[in-house]
Amino acid sequence: MAATGPQLIPLPNIEGPKLNPFVQNIDNHNFVLEKFLGEGCHSAVVLASIDGKQYAIKFFKPEWTREPRFDMYPMEEAYTMNGVAVGGPDPQPPAVMNHLRGQATSFNAECRVYGRLKELGKERLAVKAHGYLKVVLTRDFQEQWETAVVTRYADDQHRLYWISEKRSAAKVLEMEDNPDQPVYAIVKDYIPDHRDTDGDPTREREMKKRQIRHIPQMLRNLHQLHKCGIVVRDLKEQQYFEGQIVDFSHAWTVPHITAPGNDLRPNWAWKSMAAWDLHCFQVYIINHWNRRARDHRPVLRQTRTEAWRNGGHHYNLRSSIGEPLGPYLPLCKYDIVVDYDMKCDPLFDPSEFDWRALEQTKREKHIVTGRVKKRTGRTGPRRRRGRRAAQANAGQADGGQADGGQDGGGQDGGAQVDAGDADPGDVLM
Repeated sequence: MAATGPQLIPLPNIEGPKLNPFVQNIDNHNFVLEKFLGEGCHSAVVLASIDGKQYAIKFFKPEWTREPRFDMYPMEEAYTMNGVAVGGPDPQPPAVMNHLRGQATSFNAECRVYGRLKELGKERLAVKAHGYLKVVLTRDFQEQWETAVVTRYADDQHRLYWISEKRSAAKVLEMEDNPDQPVYAIVKDYIPDHRDTDGDPTREREMKKRQIRHIPQMLRNLHQLHKCGIVVRDLKEQQYFEGQIVDFSHAWTVPHITAPGNDLRPNWAWKSMAAWDLHCFQVYIINHWNRRARDHRPVLRQTRTEAWRNGGHHYNLRSSIGEPLGPYLPLCKYDIVVDYDMKCDPLFDPSEFDWRALEQTKREKHIVTGRVKKRTGRTGPRRRRGRRAAQANAGQADGGQADGGQDGGGQDGGAQVDAGDADPGDVLM
């Protein structure tokens, strides 16, 4: 099943966070596809065991590992209607598109999020990801895939239709025209679907109460994701399993070509996207579960957690202190062509995350940091004096051995892969 080729490296191979390979060669491990779990726009998820331990494996459709989506309405008016593209974002220069392929494709987006959480020790903020896989659709893989699909739909009244639709891995992953190309996947902890209660009233009641109890912590985790320089951009109830977010296909992580300083988007755009995350959390999480609590019989206790103060929030009529005044900036979003105002700010602006300091720390610890070119040109006198002092101190500490990598923002040479030598997937990632 494993794709043969060069040594797998942390991806994406660009500046910023990255995800390590789970294993170099999955063929050397006991890898069994057990049950097809579901399919989305960018991927399909399968329950699998690796060396006897179960994981949820998210296989990304190759098309979405190459084509970036960077819509940001109202600045970008691209959207789809019935699966047909009606509009498209403005053409971007090749250099910008290269950045977007590394930062705004579904596989790379998830790698960067999980890489950031790993390097900050914040993996608890989402379902844990253990690394990525690179596989090819061998005959054995296809046979296991078909078995996993049959297992999934064995008790479904429409099983014959679904098995026929999903039994081909190449068809599901939209790669029938080129079934020999490698497929990238991310290995995550498996969380059973909490929504499946088999119609049992007791289980239904306990499930609703449990999900409502999760909401305050879910919101705190979302704030922390923003603080870590991450915007989800596509936040819905279906992305959470037992209070943990499991999908970052549309997420963006700084450093990013659209972040402040690159003159592609306004400086407030990332703050606006974070506010949109909170708006979606209010609508799709809080309001959704409170409505289900009200509709349940007997009525369940609702959560009083509030993520977004727009709309249903009532202000004290005796005082206007704290009430935001217009005009307002727009909420930036990728999939809804409707205007919303940013009437309140998020707790954290993701674009303010100090990723440069983090990259410097990683370089000092000899951790792979990505394709960062060495600085060229003249160095100011203050920096030269500081560098000479640092080198002198290093010489006294280790017998005169200087660190040759401190002046460039460079990287660990063992992980550098030239774009001309890597396979097409690695070039894009």
